Amino acid sequence: MAEYEPFDQHLPVVAVLLESEFDSMVELYRGVQSYADTHADWGAIPLNAGEESVMIDLAKHGNLVGLIGGFVSDRWIKNHWTGRIPLVNIDNLSKISSVPSVVVDDEKVGEMVGSRVLEAGFEHVAYAGLTGNMFTKLRLKGFQKIIGDKTKSFHCAPKGWVSQSSHGWGGWLKELPKPVAVFCAGDFVARRLLLACRIGGILVPDTVSLVGVGNVYRDSIFSGMPLTTVELPHFDIGYTAGKALDDFRNGFIKASFVRHFDPVRIVERSSSRFDQAGDALVSRALEWLRARLHEKISITDLVSELGVSRRLLEVRFSIAIQSSPYAELLKMRMRFAEQLLSSTNRKIIDISQKCGFSSQHQFSSTFKKIYGAAPREFRRKSRSQESTMTA
Repeated sequence: MAEYEPFDQHLPVVAVLLESEFDSMVELYRGVQSYADTHADWGAIPLNAGEESVMIDLAKHGNLVGLIGGFVSDRWIKNHWTGRIPLVNIDNLSKISSVPSVVVDDEKVGEMVGSRVLEAGFEHVAYAGLTGNMFTKLRLKGFQKIIGDKTKSFHCAPKGWVSQSSHGWGGWLKELPKPVAVFCAGDFVARRLLLACRIGGILVPDTVSLVGVGNVYRDSIFSGMPLTTVELPHFDIGYTAGKALDDFRNGFIKASFVRHFDPVRIVERSSSRFDQAGDALVSRALEWLRARLHEKISITDLVSELGVSRRLLEVRFSIAIQSSPYAELLKMRMRFAEQLLSSTNRKIIDISQKCGFSSQHQFSSTFKKIYGAAPREFRRKSRSQESTMTA
């Protein structure tokens, strides 16, 4: 049997370091790949963050022309890679200034959650982070910026709480005034807090509403309850990181270059209760709709799921929130489409599918009817306004 040769000796490659959050990292890698397929003279390969020996072998063979990943610190970069190959950082683990960075605007992640919590009318809020990570501090900063003194109480998880037993987490949660909205620095944190709630007999989302970050499918599965989470633009970060790597290699940008991406949206699922409908049936319906915006669902599917008649549901919606199930579904889809058009580079057809429309034509005509402009025109104007504001 011929020996397997994993890498072509003549093929330049860029390694993309993948962390444990596999599903989100796949989207990021797809973004890098998409850029490489159309613009680069190199191919992208995925590597586990622990496969340093593979990276060293690639560098020795001359294949490795770049590295994209979440780097721990400037010191780590200096000790391992300075002067060897170009790097691009994609995570806010610490302040990186020795290489370009393409990262989420973590302060805006906190602002987005803070705004939703206030909108939902919570009087008690809390934050649970991870010790030592910069993104934890940034998300807290954005959250506090919006919350300010607008609630009756604000609480932060005790320092080092992550290393405590689940009973320790439960003790902190039990002491919080209820009902309380707890913003977690990541889905992994939300998953651990959900476990603590179960052990401590604390009802989720009735008394504790949990919100994570990352939209990590694994954490929702392992937690046993669909997690409310902030969706991040992993694909667009990957695509832009690929471009930044080439620009850095060619001297078009400096090591101090930083590109921030806004979070996409809050995906509301079972771990939180943000609706003020005052009607359990309407709240359940809105939660079900939000969790399935990307699917081609109908109001018929909704009433079937709830086990009620369409007429009854429409009456309950009219009384509780002066709206209809269809109007609320359309409103959710249009808001999501607006966010994707403003903050991502996704193709219009991809956005139409992600918002649950059966065709791009149906999406474009509906969007134009509501916003007075076609999706491409809306994107162009929103980008132009953003450039004017930041100029």
